[in-house]
Amino acid sequence: MIHSDETLSGQTGQYRWLATARYVLHDLLEACPEAVLGKCLVVSSFDSGPLVPTPTELEKGWLVHGRLAVMPRVAAIGELPHDLYDEWYIFASPTMPEIVGTFVNYGGFTLRPLSVAEEFERARNSVGGMVDLKMIQQEADKQQGLIDSFWAQMERVRPESYISDGDNLIFASSDSKLFERVGTALGAS
Repeated sequence: MIHSDETLSGQTGQYRWLATARYVLHDLLEACPEAVLGKCLVVSSFDSGPLVPTPTELEKGWLVHGRLAVMPRVAAIGELPHDLYDEWYIFASPTMPEIVGTFVNYGGFTLRPLSVAEEFERARNSVGGMVDLKMIQQEADKQQGLIDSFWAQMERVRPESYISDGDNLIFASSDSKLFERVGTALGAS
């Protein structure tokens, strides 16, 4: 669980990542437009479902690839459709990846495994002595399964960066300089 004033960060394989509840996708785009400008954007979730480009968006270059919407080259941040519960994969060059899993819609999804001990203590302090340790362990196992599936998909698809905006804003990137710029822009590094 991420508390509203905290930013979590880490590294998994070639990707550095951060997760925070303090910011939303719009904040990231305003602070660091180079995260997507000039790159290929693949939208796997828009407001919890697929993005269906409008006729105007199709005229501007959006493509449909299964349940994914693809902008081969982002020219302007202001023209990108975004809402809550969006999930984006960013590539250095145009591509049509096979992205099967969507993670932004899982409540509280983050990239840090849930600590059973921390959650047990937090729950015990908030509700008193009656805490279901088995339920906390089940939630931790579910979160770890999601994290494992997420990283397996990232390894298979290999985007330059990943952005999701649900209960938490998550940014992951294999570009360490871009990661530093985003972290600095969001006050997270």
